[in-house]
Amino acid sequence: MIVAGKAEYAKHWQNSAWLEYRTEEELEELASPRILHTHLLPRQLPESVWKLGCKVVCVWRNPKDCAVSYFCQESNQVWTDDSKDTFNFTGSWDDFLSLYQNGYIAYGSIFDYIFDWTKRAEQFSICQVQYKDMKKNCVNEIRRMAEYLNRPLPEKTYVEIAEACSFSNLKHANENIKDQTYHFNWQQGSSGYFRKGKIGDWKNWFTVSQNEKFDQIYETKLRKPFPY
Repeated sequence: MIVAGKAEYAKHWQNSAWLEYRTEEELEELASPRILHTHLLPRQLPESVWKLGCKVVCVWRNPKDCAVSYFCQESNQVWTDDSKDTFNFTGSWDDFLSLYQNGYIAYGSIFDYIFDWTKRAEQFSICQVQYKDMKKNCVNEIRRMAEYLNRPLPEKTYVEIAEACSFSNLKHANENIKDQTYHFNWQQGSSGYFRKGKIGDWKNWFTVSQNEKFDQIYETKLRKPFPY
């Protein structure tokens, strides 16, 4: 919406493509300026991203909330090519958290992810956005991103974008407006991609011992106290 300069939903996935999920041919078809999404580590991105000085917006969220969100998503998604409707993950929350902490999940260790992107942000101009800040003052964060992207907009447009990108409005757009071609199938009764969008839901999932262990691993691997 910032790039387009207006608070209108993009209906097709090509308006913002997942770098690791699309073919090179599909990505080449995108009109400039291309907006790409990714969960990859900085070293896994094309070197041209850094050599050409591409604009990079890195969104952070409390990794404990990420763990809960990830578990709920994997436990409720159904393999699209499985006639038996097998869920992506069938283990317990405790099982998943163990895998999550040890990096035995898609995209690897969350701790390596945080470490690598933090280091890259020290070397390149990256716009770092905290999910909790978006929840507290979305207009301010949208303004900050627009300025980073060299696309300043009228204050009214920032407000309109913030409203359009609220959790409830994005959920409605995702289910009723956007193209469904690449959407996963979900367990009946599941909330789909948009579950809660809350800050601190991890407190309803982590036990005291799980929380203490997570903090310990974080401090050991990143050599600093857990910041959330």
